[in-house]
Amino acid sequence: MASKKFILTLLCIAAMTFVVVGCGSDDDSPAAPVVDTAPPALPGGMSAQYSQASQSASISWDQNVTDNDFAGFLVSRGSYDMAPAALVDEPQVGNSYQDSDLDGAGRQVTYYVYSVDSSGNVSAAATVSVDVPSEPAPANGRQIQAD
Repeated sequence: MASKKFILTLLCIAAMTFVVVGCGSDDDSPAAPVVDTAPPALPGGMSAQYSQASQSASISWDQNVTDNDFAGFLVSRGSYDMAPAALVDEPQVGNSYQDSDLDGAGRQVTYYVYSVDSSGNVSAAATVSVDVPSEPAPANGRQIQAD
């Protein structure tokens, strides 16, 4: 009789072990996907110039060579009297932007450039400012002075 009790006890222990541990090893289960939440590198090497001849601002920055999943750059601008405006809707791969829509001269305009990766993570903004003069340059290159 003791041997039947012993066998029954072993069967119960085996059944409970099967329920608690499971029948497969952890190596057979699929790995959980890794979620990328790290933002890409901040754009560097920011520069801006205003051209009176074309009445436009040119901004440029260094190309992103750090992030393997780099998708592009987003560009926006603002100033104390202009509402912030996105200048590109989708990330662009190029590392420069020409802004020829600067109505209302006579202020400092600030440009914001963000790096974006393929997971949609966005870096902090790198900024650069340019002064837009209050009057365009004369067409013939001479200034007219008031008396």
